[in-house]
Amino acid sequence: MPQPWLFNQWACSPWATEVGRRTAADTEATSVLPPIRPEDIRQAGTDDGITPGFPSISAAEWQQSLTADWLDKAPVIPLADQIQEADFTEVLDWVNSTRAAENQKSALQCFDYAHYQVWEAGYAISGPGHASPTTLLVLLEYPDGPGVRTEVQTETMVEAVSYLKDRLQAGTPVLIGLRLRLFEERPNERRSTPYIEPTNHFVVAVGMGTDDEGFYISFFDYMHGFAERDRLYLRPDLTMTNSGDYRHLTEVRRSTRR
Repeated sequence: MPQPWLFNQWACSPWATEVGRRTAADTEATSVLPPIRPEDIRQAGTDDGITPGFPSISAAEWQQSLTADWLDKAPVIPLADQIQEADFTEVLDWVNSTRAAENQKSALQCFDYAHYQVWEAGYAISGPGHASPTTLLVLLEYPDGPGVRTEVQTETMVEAVSYLKDRLQAGTPVLIGLRLRLFEERPNERRSTPYIEPTNHFVVAVGMGTDDEGFYISFFDYMHGFAERDRLYLRPDLTMTNSGDYRHLTEVRRSTRR
């Protein structure tokens, strides 16, 4: 059975609503967002935790290095085994199997579906980024005047992309966090840290490949059947975003064979 702490406290937050998340996801198809400007993305530098000796090259050069051996990989989980909303009862029973009678859940969030997808494939996952040193937080937000600035954690992003490539080629699914730009909630916000964890949706990375737009990681999203739009592309600024810039990779949970 899964360890209880792995059921993300984030997913139990009363303000992490699936209604708002679904509305944001559905709106992506009909909205046109302005692109993220280069000046809005900051690369973490040596003053922000980069290990001494880490190669000092540009984000674009890192992108070229990471994609030099990019291979195609079909979904490592059969499409027929994708967990979707129709599997609500099965997922809920699994979630509640580790919870005390007085703490049984009656509703599910995206994390529950994604976690169950990886568990059913035979893997446990690392814990929340603030509590697990093995989880890779690749995109953070920092308060900046009336708004926030987005910062790519360069060293961590290089490690995360390398990890995703390695695990997917080995046939291992990986739970990843996303930032939906049309969903303003930040359920992982903690006043005890100088940064905000921008994850507000969870999916499962299952494949990789290339197309006319570039080098991508494909994923399962419980909200709908697997589709061509479910791709995150590695950009020259070292972000990973989908077409239209609606979804950004924010964190990678490591998979461990259980």
